[in-house]
Amino acid sequence: MATAAAAAPPQGQLSTRVERRLREVTLEQTGIVLGPDKTALIASRVQKRLRALSLPDFESYVEYLDTHPEEVTQFVSVITTHTTSFFREAEHFPLLTQTLEQWVSNGQRRFRFWCAAASTGQEPWTIAMVVAPLVAKYALDLKILATDIDPNSLATAHRAVYAAGLVAQVPSDYREAAFEKVPEGFRIREPIRRLVRYTTLNLAKPPFPMQGPLDLVMCRNVMIYLDPPTRKRLVLDVERLLRPGGMLLVGHSESVVGMGAQLAIASPSVYRMPERR
Repeated sequence: MATAAAAAPPQGQLSTRVERRLREVTLEQTGIVLGPDKTALIASRVQKRLRALSLPDFESYVEYLDTHPEEVTQFVSVITTHTTSFFREAEHFPLLTQTLEQWVSNGQRRFRFWCAAASTGQEPWTIAMVVAPLVAKYALDLKILATDIDPNSLATAHRAVYAAGLVAQVPSDYREAAFEKVPEGFRIREPIRRLVRYTTLNLAKPPFPMQGPLDLVMCRNVMIYLDPPTRKRLVLDVERLLRPGGMLLVGHSESVVGMGAQLAIASPSVYRMPERR
């Protein structure tokens, strides 16, 4: 006796097959694990691509995603989290200034920093505006590489123009020194923009192309989303890139204990590579 076919999920809901495939692509491309509580998030974000592509349902979108490799970039852009702000987890920035001053007092004049999850630019621009006075004072050769998996976010970062409400988060002394008023809002001033270079990079796929050695890596509030094997590969490659005495800053809710072979805890969310004996 023939049986009735399983009913399709209501429009706007994910079928089990579609949800599984979207989770697979996310893990393959980003190392991000979307837990069982993320079904509504997946649906709401992929809806943006349905509208952009004029597709009728999620089944059609998965078929499109699997047959159009260029769509993977757009999918990654909508599925990843881009939460950021100027001076987020602000305790790190006085430490950064203090450490840079110590390195300068030891005679160092060349510095290479990496901001590994740049999003729309607020974090690398914060680093740049904090170190800019020391760069000018000591004529330092200091460059900041800022990377993110999402080219759309990096386009915003590179443009360096932000609304007044976002700039209001910046302490007044830095705000006056770092921003100029433009018709679209407030733009990072050119001397600070010169310190930062933006490029796309997938943290889920080391080894990374930089040669090192790096003095500082800031990789905050991204590893909490990665599966354990991806986190371990990331940390081991950061160790490869950091010079002896170099520093890794992670988010306050993150830890790399047990993932690296060499990094030592300097303080909560701060790790250092041991100096050579």
